[in-house]
Amino acid sequence: QANLVPEELVHRVIVRESKYQPHLIGRGGAIGMMQIKLATARGVGYTGTAEGLRDAATNLKYGVKYLAGAYRAANGDHDRAVRYFAGGYYYVAKRQRGGHLKEAKHGGAGAPPKELARQDQMSDQLTVDPAEPKPEQAAK
Repeated sequence: QANLVPEELVHRVIVRESKYQPHLIGRGGAIGMMQIKLATARGVGYTGTAEGLRDAATNLKYGVKYLAGAYRAANGDHDRAVRYFAGGYYYVAKRQRGGHLKEAKHGGAGAPPKELARQDQMSDQLTVDPAEPKPEQAAK
């Protein structure tokens, strides 16, 4: 368990993102086994270059750091954590009162740059977790 993230969750994300291909470059510049973007890695403390994220150990270190924030924002729910890892969890963390905002702000390990910019501009507009039922759905 790195960063208190269950090993099976890390494995699940790696299989989903890259099938353990350490040198894979994905859409929008996502890099390595965990398909983490440079901006996302920087959000969790990485100071190196995009090329440095091709190193499997480095990619895993910063990908798991980001996944740890998604896992916390998901309150330990593995399915939700995987969705947050892929799509970002800034607004969920913000709603939870600032918990993991620095790393969450980058919109997911594989979010395209336009989405990152749009999320920054929207700041307070989105506050609902799409995984939670709407009030009218919960009443049924």
